[in-house]
Amino acid sequence: MTLTIPLGIGTEAPELPSTVRLGPRLRSGPRYAHGLYDNETSALYQVGEREVFVIARLAGHGTAQRIAADYLRRFRKELTPQGWAQIIQLLQDRALLASDTNAETNAHRRAEVCATNLRVREGSRTLFSAHWDIGHPHQVMATLAPRLGWLFSMLALVIIGGGGAMMVTWLAVFAPILASEVTRLWTATPVAGVVGIVIIWVSVAVHELSHGIAHVRCGGQVTAVGLKWRFPLLAAYCTTADVKVLTTHRRQVIVALAGVVGSFVVLLPNAVLFLFPEGSFGRGIGVIAISLGTVTTLVNLVPVFAMDGYKALNAALGFWELRRDTFLYARTFVTRGIGKELRSRFPRTTTLWCRIYLIFLIILAVATIAVAVALLSSQVGVAGALGIIGCPVAVLIISGAIGARIVRRRAEELTRPEHGLAPIRWSGASASRPLDPSTVHSKEREDD
Repeated sequence: MTLTIPLGIGTEAPELPSTVRLGPRLRSGPRYAHGLYDNETSALYQVGEREVFVIARLAGHGTAQRIAADYLRRFRKELTPQGWAQIIQLLQDRALLASDTNAETNAHRRAEVCATNLRVREGSRTLFSAHWDIGHPHQVMATLAPRLGWLFSMLALVIIGGGGAMMVTWLAVFAPILASEVTRLWTATPVAGVVGIVIIWVSVAVHELSHGIAHVRCGGQVTAVGLKWRFPLLAAYCTTADVKVLTTHRRQVIVALAGVVGSFVVLLPNAVLFLFPEGSFGRGIGVIAISLGTVTTLVNLVPVFAMDGYKALNAALGFWELRRDTFLYARTFVTRGIGKELRSRFPRTTTLWCRIYLIFLIILAVATIAVAVALLSSQVGVAGALGIIGCPVAVLIISGAIGARIVRRRAEELTRPEHGLAPIRWSGASASRPLDPSTVHSKEREDD
């Protein structure tokens, strides 16, 4: 097969920078996608399977004709000049070609992408929101990783996991007693409560550091570590923007769950404080730290929103964004024409997991509302409880309606007739004008 080479780059295939990495295949709606990450600019892109097939072969060793021949054998379709031109142009626009003919322009583009991603990550500092990053976060995590690697050994995980399971069981058995004791301690010994909260804050900080250490050990790059201010809370955070390109889904799961290990490392030693007499200062610290700290850790494992439990489930099932795909799939049941067409294109396994996750969300929502009504009805009556709960539910419904419009546009985009190759979808902040508005994907932060 003869391939016409556009853009004046000759017959030699251009070369990707050594900083560019490609991730494993992930489910993304009715298709599959891969992550493409640039270590230098911290930009993350979502790329289709066919595009990745071509991009992965841009190693500077083969010709465009050879890539086209491999493409024909793999997909039984011809790589058209338009498809080749689209891939090369998109890579050039995002400064992802080391062999760009204009080295100065390429360096300028990469600097713009770096600066833009930094602005997006930090945001604007206001009274209600701010970030403070430490310098060279990856070097800091790379220094800590070999020294604290024992935390992730099998023996340590068995001990920490066993201790955590015992703590959760104890908390479940004595929940009513502990709840009343925590309430009493806040009024009787407020200093013990403050110390307990400080211990919980430290456990959250170690939780974030554990994400970073595990990420480095799994071959990733930590892009930011520091403190974030979300009025009225100040907390540590760790950003692992390249988690989508870790070589296996197992490593992505390890990174997502590493924070739980760090939290229990801080919380478990406080169990010795229960040896103090009831009502003492030391016991008060232990009760508050372990009770509230364990609840915080368990809530973080619920697979909703962008918490660790959701990220672990998302990675284990091999999804780019399980929640988005589930809502997209659910939307197809109430969307005529385009919805039916899109639903028929979902892979069978993707459909199964989307259905299961949707059922789980419905059960969780109903159970949460039922528990809230039961707790509030004893104070304000059933009607009052329904009124109190109805306000946030109404807000969620309105938000869902707005989100449905966004999902509909996404559905229309996914069902457009394809001309050549599907566009690269980027998860970063664009430093240059894209060829088409549909090629830009919203920035996806990976704050853990």
